[in-house]
Amino acid sequence: MKTFGISFLTNARQHLIFVALPTIAFLLAIHGSYFSLTIPLLYPLRFRKKSCWFLLAAALLSLNFWVRTQPLFATSQLQTGTFEAQVLEVRRQNDDRQVAVVRINEKRAYLSYFEGVPRLNPGDRILAIGELTVPGPLRVRHAFDFGAFLRSQNIRQTLMAQRLEVTGRQFSPRVFQRNLSRWVDARFPTLTAAYLNALFLGVREGMDGEVQDAFSNLGIIHVFAISGMHVGLLGGLLALFLKRAGLMEEIAAFVLIVFLLAFTIVSGGSPSIVRAAGMGILAILNRQFKWGLSSLDIFSLLLLGNIALAPHQIWQVGFIYSYWISFSLIMSKNMLKGLSKWRLYLLFPFIAQLAALPLTLFFSYGMNPLSYVANLILVPIVTLVLIPSLLATLFISPLSHLLEPLLQLFESLSILASRQFGMMWVTGAIGTSATVFLMLLFLAGCYAFERCQKWAVWAATLAAMVLMVEGSRLDPQPKITFLDVGQGDSIIVQSKRQSCNVVVDTGGQFFPGGRKRPIFHQTLQPYLLGEGIRRIDYLVLTHGDFDHIGEARALMDQFPVSRLLVPQAIREGYFEEVLAHAKDLGIPITHVGQGDVLNCGGQAFEFLQPARIAKDENDASLVKLLSLDGVSALLTGDIGFEVEPYILRALDGRGAQIYKGAHHGSRYSNSLDFMGTIDPVLAVVQAGEENRFGHPTPEWSTAIKTLGITQFDTPTYGTIQIRLMGEGRFSVSTSIPPQNEKNPPASMD
Repeated sequence: MKTFGISFLTNARQHLIFVALPTIAFLLAIHGSYFSLTIPLLYPLRFRKKSCWFLLAAALLSLNFWVRTQPLFATSQLQTGTFEAQVLEVRRQNDDRQVAVVRINEKRAYLSYFEGVPRLNPGDRILAIGELTVPGPLRVRHAFDFGAFLRSQNIRQTLMAQRLEVTGRQFSPRVFQRNLSRWVDARFPTLTAAYLNALFLGVREGMDGEVQDAFSNLGIIHVFAISGMHVGLLGGLLALFLKRAGLMEEIAAFVLIVFLLAFTIVSGGSPSIVRAAGMGILAILNRQFKWGLSSLDIFSLLLLGNIALAPHQIWQVGFIYSYWISFSLIMSKNMLKGLSKWRLYLLFPFIAQLAALPLTLFFSYGMNPLSYVANLILVPIVTLVLIPSLLATLFISPLSHLLEPLLQLFESLSILASRQFGMMWVTGAIGTSATVFLMLLFLAGCYAFERCQKWAVWAATLAAMVLMVEGSRLDPQPKITFLDVGQGDSIIVQSKRQSCNVVVDTGGQFFPGGRKRPIFHQTLQPYLLGEGIRRIDYLVLTHGDFDHIGEARALMDQFPVSRLLVPQAIREGYFEEVLAHAKDLGIPITHVGQGDVLNCGGQAFEFLQPARIAKDENDASLVKLLSLDGVSALLTGDIGFEVEPYILRALDGRGAQIYKGAHHGSRYSNSLDFMGTIDPVLAVVQAGEENRFGHPTPEWSTAIKTLGITQFDTPTYGTIQIRLMGEGRFSVSTSIPPQNEKNPPASMD
């Protein structure tokens, strides 16, 4: 009987593993959270006796996550009126803008208020007049998904407040963070206060934007975001002080637990802080009560507890980074044993950087190859010099007058290093499957090094990662992408395997009142990076309207541009500023006219605009007939009726399969005769969602229906991408699928 029982339990454990693993794989895969798969899959290698129970718990928690994070159905996409709310957390606060998380009718909302007063505090009850809405879908491929960002924090609505009044207040533990931040601002000089707030309270509002960009370019921005490193450092310093003070072990343990809990609350309770503080507390309790838990036990308990209490956090970037890198270091601890201090100094950050590489490429579409060197040099300066100096300044405030010039020097050197060494290895979007494969490749490298202790293993692992990423970047299919830049035009043409990349116009927007609105970092830049584009071979600017060239300077600053193509006649205004900027950067400028042809990577652009003085900027637009992989596309800029006969004459009977609607689908362009002669099978319009011009107009829609042309427009579908499949065939995909259809038409001949 005893033997049968042991056999039964052994078989049950095996069955549990076989049942749990597919369950986890399925539940996580349907949400795209492949990152978490490597954790339970690798437990049996080092955690054999108890792995089945953690796998079963992980499966149940995954089911809980799936149930609790189903999309909430909004009764209305937009509600305007007066809303009672309670402030849960203040995210950003200055004289021009306040951003906070609030609760409205038991649902969390993201509040934006473009006034500095009244100053909001966590716990405030407010009365807000404004618009409550549900974030729309992602309109630009590879761009920041604001809706997904909010959902990862269990927020489903946004509230844009025009007027706001504080009606009451109740206690909130998060108010300590704001009050301490204001106390620091009032007591210390500007830079000292900014670094104290960033490093100890998680408030980075006081840090200069250029400095933060420099830290990001160098790959050390994580040092200035409150993380597990800060918890470990501060906890270690406190533990050393308590030991030197001669406190009893039990009392010291209690003080450390209280400190970790308090620090978690005061610093905002981000996933990385919760993970580090939680593991610290469990480690202390494990030691005091002799539970016999390993570091992997503690990590697993905390991971499962975090998912159970806050399942939405599994989508947060901080959660993914913190738990994955911690897991990687725990799994690598045997490999680090017995190494000399010098080798450990070199290897530990290398392992952390290599572990983070798949996630960095997934979220950022690239990385700075020199970030490892920057971490080797700058992280010790921050941890061994700046943080101890800032801690001393907290207790001896006059030291801030000595620390202020030191911080200024540190920032100046960081900006200089960023300009000199802030290179970017652009990889493009690598996808979840590739990310998982890279993570497994890293763990295989750790295992191989642990077995043979040969440094060549790391070289082979890194080389395999680079080859895989570079191979996935070289798409064999050409693409024409009509980017959703609001009320404006931007078209990207990509040849096979990145052999030639052409950008036609850049978009550009105005705020109400005529102020320019920068959109490059939300539209063109993330798309180009996500596609793995490192260089623009040709930038073509059709004419001088701001909605076509407004982001040209930003594009030239961020990406190498081989040549700029512009019309023969340039009118005074912003276009002249763009040309002057191109000359300053050393970019060759070519003025193109009718009959000129550009050949690049299989692309052939024939310029068709007439050699005549146009009456306005729109009619002076460059008109291009693009031929690529057996497909032709007519790109018309903003021309009107008067120019159409000249274009037909230049075409000399040729048509085009794809037609870019002129002037955003205006009633003064795209005549029935003109489009009928061109005879396209697909028409695309670029315009702003709910724009004040009414583009595309009813006249455009009537012409399209009359001619029986398939039409896609950016207000309805977001970004529109056409993939060329050879022999004149192409497929169409859109950021926003058509209503009543899961996908737009798959292909056209």
